[in-house]
Amino acid sequence: MSALKYPTSPLVARAWLALVPGITAAMTGTTLPRIPADSLPAWVTTGFLTVQTVGGSPSIDTMEASPVVSVKCWAVNAGQPGTGAQVAIQTKIPWSRSEELAEAVRHAIYSMQRAPQQRRLTLPVAGYAPASVLSAYMLSEPRPFPDPTGYACHQFDMQVNWIPVVP
Repeated sequence: MSALKYPTSPLVARAWLALVPGITAAMTGTTLPRIPADSLPAWVTTGFLTVQTVGGSPSIDTMEASPVVSVKCWAVNAGQPGTGAQVAIQTKIPWSRSEELAEAVRHAIYSMQRAPQQRRLTLPVAGYAPASVLSAYMLSEPRPFPDPTGYACHQFDMQVNWIPVVP
């Protein structure tokens, strides 16, 4: 039996986002999955959220991490006209769907702030110890992020304060 690895800020952010109603761990990652030429992945209908640590300051006295995480909420209009047909990205960019994902996160943050409690998370990748999120805060307004590929993307920054749960 091997020891569990320590949690990372991107994994904790992904697990926290999966607590938001309508968002699952399968809808989160550090990179946006490609759409294969011959099939539509499930995230095309749900949207996808990518996370990247962009700053923050860890505590010097405790194991508390306080990363600033950039969250991008992605949506795309893609279709496959028939079985075995090539997937096509449509020209109408679904800005409202990516914005709705960002707003779902904003409202979850505010609702969790009104009922604060430590949330123990199981991380979305096997082999990592769990973490407890102490709090999460929006640091910037969701804003459209230009993407030349026909995808809609809204980006915002949030801070997630968390501690590892180690035996």
